[in-house]
Amino acid sequence: MKQVVNILGTIAFVICLLFIIQTAAFSDVVQLKDGTVIKGVIVAETEDSIKLKKSIAVFTLLKSDIDEIRRGTSEESEELIKQWNERKRQLEVEAKKVQQKLKSKTTVKETRKTSGSGTQGIQGEQKRGKKHKSAKPSYQHGIDSIRTNNYANRALKYYYYIPGTILEEDKKKTYPLLLMIPWLSGQGDVFVTPACKKFAYENKFVIVSPSFIWDEKNWDSKKSYQYPKVWSGDALLKIINKFKKDHNIRISKFYLFGFSAGAQVALRFAMWKPELCVACAAHGWGGRIMPERKTKVKFFVTCGTQDASRNEYAKEFYKEAKKRKIDITYKTYNVGHSLAPDQIDDSLKFFKRIH
Repeated sequence: MKQVVNILGTIAFVICLLFIIQTAAFSDVVQLKDGTVIKGVIVAETEDSIKLKKSIAVFTLLKSDIDEIRRGTSEESEELIKQWNERKRQLEVEAKKVQQKLKSKTTVKETRKTSGSGTQGIQGEQKRGKKHKSAKPSYQHGIDSIRTNNYANRALKYYYYIPGTILEEDKKKTYPLLLMIPWLSGQGDVFVTPACKKFAYENKFVIVSPSFIWDEKNWDSKKSYQYPKVWSGDALLKIINKFKKDHNIRISKFYLFGFSAGAQVALRFAMWKPELCVACAAHGWGGRIMPERKTKVKFFVTCGTQDASRNEYAKEFYKEAKKRKIDITYKTYNVGHSLAPDQIDDSLKFFKRIH
């Protein structure tokens, strides 16, 4: 069962990444005054702004920030949206398969053979001086949820993973938390890869990964889930408290890992609650985020060389952090807006060095 779940999780994760990065096709092109170029389909327009759809995301752009708009034909736009909707449908089908596998709390247990009937077999072993040991699980994982007041996240789901190396130990010990926040409206159970689970097993981490749904109505006012100070940060703390209580596990410090919209959450959370955080690995986020003060939190920030605008945001954050004498590493990878296996591996190595 463990192998089946891991394989399905890996397949769904790859499909998610392919879905995110397969946006080379486009109908309309918008060039902003700062030189940023965004390609997609214009789906709505007012006197002051336009809405540009790109795969699963919709961007609201002010016309005062736009330098030029190059439009495609209506036929091209309709065909492209049709393709994106079909990809989204395929993704949802694959994600549902994984969710069904992970829905209930699953434990993988070792089986022990006994001779004769169950009672007789155990008694026979005891007579021969052999101690009967109960089998121990190799891991526990599942999907749970909390309630929030956010209209798009009334029932905010999250995935959790507890390795057997923790389950076998004394409950009085404390363990570090790997808080993994996926891309825009990404699913936590898909985002946590086998490599992350292996890291958790070897280094005795628990993993929690929320499945935020993008609350588009709050984006322009900077009250969407990408801004932890508003509501999503408290939601994360509520998730962690529920997880600790439900599983009787003590958590020491947080190690944050985020990609795209999740990287925005990770960076802002680490600066909002630095006393809770040890390290933050953030990859390919959109929008300007700047450290406002010196912090002891260590950062590992990366971006794809072909993801030009986001790479500029990463460089700006890195330079400002250096000015404030923050411990930070910046690295690029030869990819677009995606999360390469090397970025995941390097992040886990970064966490291990600090831990």
